[in-house]
Amino acid sequence: MFESTIKSDYSSQLSQLCAAISSGRADLDCYRQNFLGGHRQALEKTFPFTQQLLGESVFAALATAYVANYPSVHWDINRYGEAFTDLLGAQCHSARANAYDWALLSAVAQLEYGICRLYYATLDATLTIAPLPSPSSAVAVSSVEAVAQALMTYHPYVDVNPAINLAQPLLLSWQGLRLSLTNSLAYRIPESNDV
Repeated sequence: MFESTIKSDYSSQLSQLCAAISSGRADLDCYRQNFLGGHRQALEKTFPFTQQLLGESVFAALATAYVANYPSVHWDINRYGEAFTDLLGAQCHSARANAYDWALLSAVAQLEYGICRLYYATLDATLTIAPLPSPSSAVAVSSVEAVAQALMTYHPYVDVNPAINLAQPLLLSWQGLRLSLTNSLAYRIPESNDV
């Protein structure tokens, strides 16, 4: 009985704290700022190339909006940001629709999230990723090959096949202790050990 009282009290206190933080109480602002900062930092670590393409201020604004509207669905903060690609893709309907190539940015972010997702998965996992669209003049990359080079720069634990064609389906897999990005011959049915 004593143990159930302690668990009940803890659960009640935790619920009260969560409600207080959500209500906007000024004395709990440090918790909100810590939450926002931690989740924005997780997005920066997952999407460094996307951040470079957008610039720090635009990325920070989108990351802040994302954190405010998309709760974490995974216990590991390193896996936060799964729907960030959707937020980027939806920007083609925003006031800044013509400022960036949102389709390419969303595809690059999807590839970066795939890298993150596989990095934290088991060593025998693989992931098939859709082809990237050709870059438009609104993005600061000159070619799809420049995207491949940048991926190796921003994700140094990923080996990108030198003959890769990013306009074709991609396969991300473990090769020893490094991730490998190559072309997939065709879309395939995911295996049970796939991520």
